[in-house]
Amino acid sequence: MQMLAMGINFKTAPVGIRESVSFSESDLSQTLLKLSFYEGIGELILLSTCNRTEFYVITPDLDIAQESIIKFLEKEKLINYSEIKEHFYIYYNKFAAEHLYRVSCSIDSLILGEGEVLSQVKNAFAKAMEVGTSGKIFNALFRFAIESGKKVRTETSISKRPTSTGSVVSKICRQKFDNLENKTALLIGAGKISEITAKNLKAHNIGELIIVNRTLEKAQILAEELQGKAYHYSELFEVIDKADIVIVCVGLNDYILNNENYKVNKETLLVDLSMPRNIDPKLSENNLVALYDIDSLESVAITNKEERNQIVQEVEMIILEEMNKFLEWYNSLDVSPVISSLSGLFEEIRTSEINKAVRKYKLDTENKKIIDIVTKSIIQKITHYPVTNLKMTEDRKTKKRYIEDIKYLFQLDSEDIHQKYFRKRPKEIKNYITEDVILDDSTIKIVKPECPFANIQK
Repeated sequence: MQMLAMGINFKTAPVGIRESVSFSESDLSQTLLKLSFYEGIGELILLSTCNRTEFYVITPDLDIAQESIIKFLEKEKLINYSEIKEHFYIYYNKFAAEHLYRVSCSIDSLILGEGEVLSQVKNAFAKAMEVGTSGKIFNALFRFAIESGKKVRTETSISKRPTSTGSVVSKICRQKFDNLENKTALLIGAGKISEITAKNLKAHNIGELIIVNRTLEKAQILAEELQGKAYHYSELFEVIDKADIVIVCVGLNDYILNNENYKVNKETLLVDLSMPRNIDPKLSENNLVALYDIDSLESVAITNKEERNQIVQEVEMIILEEMNKFLEWYNSLDVSPVISSLSGLFEEIRTSEINKAVRKYKLDTENKKIIDIVTKSIIQKITHYPVTNLKMTEDRKTKKRYIEDIKYLFQLDSEDIHQKYFRKRPKEIKNYITEDVILDDSTIKIVKPECPFANIQK
């Protein structure tokens, strides 16, 4: 089995192309199930955010899995893959795993150290677990990667920087309006990013906060926490004219604000954090409007180059260390059976010889315990390098040859292994009878155990 990571992100494609292949969170379960039935798709996890859409697949055939993803995208998104092919990247095996680590550790993010990305990886993994498309390999890989993301946030300077989309949006607002105390911000959507954004604006003394959401109760909870006002989505156009700042983060499949339904008559900042976009770009043709989308955040969030390089180096050292843990586990998968058989054989030999020694030399419990400890240590030391080297061998042909050699040298596949190592013989049967058998005009005698029913006559 091999690993494939195939996707598109903010570095390889503009927002217009990214939104053409994005998947909403509400459709994620159905999307995973549909794709899981395509040829070559084994384990499957889909990470789709405003900045990226990535497919992680375990497959017996990399080419077939890649073609299946392409067919799926063309069918579900009504696109011609050949027209946007240049925007996609593909990683295999070790490099696919490494890419996930970089995403989880937020050094492959639009905003270096972005806090939301680790939650997005967790959610993608949880959804795949829920619908059953994640299995043994991805269960391990994603847990390793998520733990690495946590480690990076606690052990490097990446956590000392403003690391959220919300903090960058707050910075944009302060750049646009010198004083936020007399401004009103309207947030459409009450999800995690909206919550972080609202809290950042509140921390910078926004004059008034208005939260609009399809689920009024959710908007009310957030508004109450931040001393704002809550409205149902149906009331949007009754309150939007009050806003100097409008921030949208809902991810619907259409523009909810456009030149037809929203007439801007004062200086207004619009920020579209949705994927796909929910604010019509044509609104920026109005001189009173300053419109930012996801891609616009990069210029605001850009870090000093020297500082960025230093942080990335710190994180990559942790990734290298943590990746080795996963690779050691992953490389042991195909050798686990032979290692288990070898360990079992050595343990059986060890315990058999101890028991013989105990009987022969009439050893007491304390001496038996000492021998047990010493022999375990001997076995561990003898097997350490062969087992470690077998696990860490990356070349598949070489590894397969080593496995076959070990099986042959220790007769692990032999049916009479116990007789070879322990000289165990079948119990002797004292009563035998002979029987004449005619084969090709020749009579031979065979010897067989006497049957207790031999004398019963028909």
